[in-house]
Amino acid sequence: MGQRGNNSFNKDFLSQGLRTKSANYNRTKPKSRSSKSSMSDIMDTARSTPSPCILSPQSYIQTSPLESPHSPDSFSSIYPRVLEVINGDQFQRCRSRLYSPFNECTCTISAECEYCASRFLQLQVFNNLLTPERMRSLSTSTGTQSPPLQSRSPRLTRVVCDCHPCAQYYYCQTCCKTICGGCDMRNHGAHELENLDEAIEKVEMQANLVYSEALNNIKALNKEMDDLSVAANTLELRAKQATEDVLNLVKLLRMGFDGRQHTLLNEIEEKKICQMTKLQTRDQELRNTIMFLRNTTNRLYSAMEAAKSSINPFPLILMKDMAISDIYKIQQFRRNLLPIENWMSFNVNSDVEQLTEKLGSITLDNPGSIGDRRPVKGRGDCSGSVSPTGDKPLIPVPGGNAVSGNSSPVIVWTEWYRPPKHYTRILGFTGHPADSLCRPWGVACDKFGHVIVSDRSNHRIQIYGEDGSFVRRFGKQGRLQGEFDRPAGVAVDAQRRIVVADKDNHRIQIFTMEGTFLHTFGGKGSNHGQFIYPWDVAVNSECQIVVSDTRNNRVQMFSPQGIFLKSFGSLSDLKTLDLPRGVCFNPEGNVLVSDFNNHRIIEIDSDFVSSKVVVRQNDKLKPISRPQGIAADDKGNIIIVDSRNHRVQIRNKAGLFRRHLGSYGTYYNQMDRPAGVALTASGRIVVVDFGNNRVLIL
Repeated sequence: MGQRGNNSFNKDFLSQGLRTKSANYNRTKPKSRSSKSSMSDIMDTARSTPSPCILSPQSYIQTSPLESPHSPDSFSSIYPRVLEVINGDQFQRCRSRLYSPFNECTCTISAECEYCASRFLQLQVFNNLLTPERMRSLSTSTGTQSPPLQSRSPRLTRVVCDCHPCAQYYYCQTCCKTICGGCDMRNHGAHELENLDEAIEKVEMQANLVYSEALNNIKALNKEMDDLSVAANTLELRAKQATEDVLNLVKLLRMGFDGRQHTLLNEIEEKKICQMTKLQTRDQELRNTIMFLRNTTNRLYSAMEAAKSSINPFPLILMKDMAISDIYKIQQFRRNLLPIENWMSFNVNSDVEQLTEKLGSITLDNPGSIGDRRPVKGRGDCSGSVSPTGDKPLIPVPGGNAVSGNSSPVIVWTEWYRPPKHYTRILGFTGHPADSLCRPWGVACDKFGHVIVSDRSNHRIQIYGEDGSFVRRFGKQGRLQGEFDRPAGVAVDAQRRIVVADKDNHRIQIFTMEGTFLHTFGGKGSNHGQFIYPWDVAVNSECQIVVSDTRNNRVQMFSPQGIFLKSFGSLSDLKTLDLPRGVCFNPEGNVLVSDFNNHRIIEIDSDFVSSKVVVRQNDKLKPISRPQGIAADDKGNIIIVDSRNHRVQIRNKAGLFRRHLGSYGTYYNQMDRPAGVALTASGRIVVVDFGNNRVLIL
């Protein structure tokens, strides 16, 4: 009876509850998925829900005795209404349990508990009736669209709250947690809530995008792996090819190296033989030189022994001069010796591109201890006068004298004012043609006040007193001893000998002051001791003679007896000397030369090894042009005949300008192409006025 009554009540209540819920569904239909519900909206919906009903599981099963509850046909008639009820905002539940805590109910499932009855209904509907297969069949028969099934595993039924399994669930974005709409809404009053399914679907969409991106990256990485594999294979092939190229290149280089090695070894052997030949030649030359010097010493010793019993010292003097000449020859030979070539090395060429052709070279020059091949400081400087052999001079260097044998120094006036009682004198113009000068060139003075002039076109030597008086003359045109052919330079040594440059006879003649012939030396040619138009002569304190060998472009030095000693310059080197004209000795024993075509004055050291320029053509103060005669006083001042500028310049020993004398003209202090120059014992300047055929004492 009771059971039957309960079943009747449940049956009537179920039908009434479904109708009521269906009627209220349209009023409380949830918002769209994209919308969010606040806690106040949910609470209003809950308050508008009808009174709870009592539903038993037995009555739910027996609602339609004609249909099986598991049959799709029997369930299809109530599916739309059941779907409306379970999709509503709130399901039928006990009023007294609406705001109860989640775990207050501890009873077993029975019809007397309203919460248990509703829970049983939810479990039956979702776990037994609404399977995926039944949902697909129902949606096909009723025309209702069901959510599309994913290719992944089907979504499981979510039961968040055991107390309210059919409640609406939300995701609280503020708390980052899922909440139940039936029991936990009060704790999230002002939070942002989102439907749980919508939140999960949105996250799934984002996860799908991330998943697709990850798959794309994996695909790209796989492609990179494939490319890496291809690159590794390509690298292996290229490395193999490069190895073959290197081996081929090394093979070619080895062949080239073998050929270059053979060439270099042959070159070493050839150069060694060449150097050994040079050493052997030098050895023979040294032996011959030693033998020559021994013969000289033997002859000198014999002459010394003979002089002990002789009454004439001339043979000993001659032999002594010849010995000095031989010694100078030996010294000149030693200076001209090249350094001994005993060095051989292999220099590697750094040009890799032409390594096989220019692998290196064999050099014979020794780089020295520093090995950098840089020029040593001072090397090549021609201003010094140190012997390259490092030997001290055999004898002290004889200096030059302005006037040979004069007891006091001769100093030229370097100031602009004229000394008292110094007025210009004119020599050589007597009015008689036989006594007048014709194109004179050379001039010299002795300590007794004699002025010796070479009367060139008259082929003679004339001697005047310092006061202008005529003393004597000697010589005539010819080639015999004591005869001249256009004599040029003239000098007087300490022995009061007159030395004359017999220019066109290509020789030097020596006379006494009385004009007596003593001896001659030289001859036409380019060998040592020979001349081609000797132009000027000068002597030093030891009576050694220096000659300007004009057409051979050199200066030669001789002993007082005319034995060749040394020379400077060469026929082929015009940069050193080009047609030298005037020569003289300075107090240090060096030789000053007027370099005619180079328009300069050079100083040759006493060893005749090096030279330096003293006066240049482009001098800013007073340039010189075509210098000819030259002289030096006992203080080192230089007197230069500036021929093209028709004047005489006076400079100090360093070549700095002091003053000049003369200008172009025929007046007593004017000149026309002056030639030779000399100094008197009183320091006055004697200049040959070539164009005016006279001699001026300034």
